[in-house]
Amino acid sequence: MSKRLEKPSKTDFETAQASLKADLDAKVKTLNAAIDAVKKTQNNKNPVLDALHDELNSIKAKQASFKAGKQGVFDEIKTIDQRISGRIKDVQAAKAKLPVRSVDDVEKRIAQLEDSVESGQLRILDEKKALTEISQLKKSKAAFANIAKMEEGIAADKDKVAEIRASVDDSESKKLNARAQEIIKQIDASKAERNELKKSRDELYAARDAAFTEKHAANAALQALRDEYYGALKAYQDQYAADMAVRREKEKEERQAYEKEKRLERAKAKLEVASTPAFGVEIVETENLLNFFDSSSPDSSKASSPAPSSDKVIKKELNEFMAGTGGKKKKNQRKEAKFNLNLTVIESLSALSIGIPGSKAEVPEVVEQLKKKLQYYKENQERVTKENVKKAEEEIAKAEEAVEA
Repeated sequence: MSKRLEKPSKTDFETAQASLKADLDAKVKTLNAAIDAVKKTQNNKNPVLDALHDELNSIKAKQASFKAGKQGVFDEIKTIDQRISGRIKDVQAAKAKLPVRSVDDVEKRIAQLEDSVESGQLRILDEKKALTEISQLKKSKAAFANIAKMEEGIAADKDKVAEIRASVDDSESKKLNARAQEIIKQIDASKAERNELKKSRDELYAARDAAFTEKHAANAALQALRDEYYGALKAYQDQYAADMAVRREKEKEERQAYEKEKRLERAKAKLEVASTPAFGVEIVETENLLNFFDSSSPDSSKASSPAPSSDKVIKKELNEFMAGTGGKKKKNQRKEAKFNLNLTVIESLSALSIGIPGSKAEVPEVVEQLKKKLQYYKENQERVTKENVKKAEEEIAKAEEAVEA
């Protein structure tokens, strides 16, 4: 027998669901914060930087007015400035490719690796890796030397520009140039910050992806809880419905069995009634009425035998009827005496479908009808009794078949 299912606790479900919802809300909040952080790195607009560029362009426009008389000087400065910008970009690109930030870092790492190799405690594979890294670090050291040379070249070019500008007696131009240099420094600093921000973008993306994964896991846990609860609830409801169906079917079978037994009992009772000779009551009623209306009837001799209570009433009515038609003639002797019948006699005639006589002259016709009725009852009593018995037996057979089915 399979284990009975219990109805899952709604209170426990709602408590667990509230806890998982709170966890999910926290994960969603973390995810939204991570998404916002990523969006900030994707925003290329910088009002401060744009303002600096606008101001620098304005300075350049003003400086263009000085080019007419001092074109050669400005051309030389421009050439040097372009060279400086190119070298700065080269330095930045070279530094971006290096795994460390300074020569000191390189030397410290090389010393650390060499100590590990010289200790003899490294495995062969690890020692090879260390030697490879030392080789790469030494190349980086050489790269730093090249960068230093480039930076020295940049410094020399800047000194050269300063020297040329100093030879030009133009205080306004100097002011503009000074401001331009300040702006360029600010722009370079802003660019450096943006470069650092770009480097951290991968970390922000990773944080966003991790937050999304955690949010997805929390949502899956909540959905799993709901699926488990509602699945168990449905299984319990299905079990309950099945129990009710079995109960209804059992009640139906019990009711049908009871009704079949009752039908069988009624059929047997009908057989008992059908076994009684047919027209028994009708024959007694007819004979009593004949005794009432026709004293010469052969059945009048049966008056001394026990009869139904209605027979006494009919006999009393007979005496009253005869008294009403005999005696001395009165003054209105042609006028017939009043013809009255007791209610019992009227009901008996109606039950036999025989008309009620309105006068004594109609009595012979009533007597004739009663005799025909009596003759029919006696001649057909045996046949009708057998038919009633057969019909009752057939009804019993059907009832017994229904009980066995």
